[in-house]
Amino acid sequence: SQSTGSSFKERRRSFAQHSETPQWLCIYLFIVLFLFTVQLVLGLLSLVAVTPMQIHFSPELEDDFLLSIKDSVDYKILLKKRSEEIESLYSSFKCCGWRSFEDYEQLPGTNRSTPVPDSCCKTETIGCGKRKHPNNIYYDGCSSKFGSALRDYVLMLGWASLGFAVVELLGVLFALAHYLQIVSR
Repeated sequence: SQSTGSSFKERRRSFAQHSETPQWLCIYLFIVLFLFTVQLVLGLLSLVAVTPMQIHFSPELEDDFLLSIKDSVDYKILLKKRSEEIESLYSSFKCCGWRSFEDYEQLPGTNRSTPVPDSCCKTETIGCGKRKHPNNIYYDGCSSKFGSALRDYVLMLGWASLGFAVVELLGVLFALAHYLQIVSR
């Protein structure tokens, strides 16, 4: 038991000697500085990408981020091929269609009498989508509501990334101070 204890002390002493070398500290400093740069760029890009460039005082005006989400999606394909996935979100987001409930009337093979999915109804019952009245269905489209939710997640990612960047900056500063202390000896 004493031989294992002495070999552990020797390994610990050897590790301490190697960790005090400026080369290892420079490698550590480079890695943390690289991570800091990546986190900083990721955080700033995510914040700039979703933050409106100007403040709108009218709720009808949408910013560039929401407009890009609304325009980048082919809603006819989305509502036809991904109907199960998107319709399951209608009740939680309180919306219907991509731009409005009228999107279902513009799908190929449909007309104005085509009902909306029952998940568009404020109180969901079988066949409730046949009656398109503001008291019965959600008139607002989901693009701006999905975009707002996406913006919240991207902002959360950006702020978390900047928070980690601050921690990494502290690591860089402490490693730099330790490096200067080693070199001055």
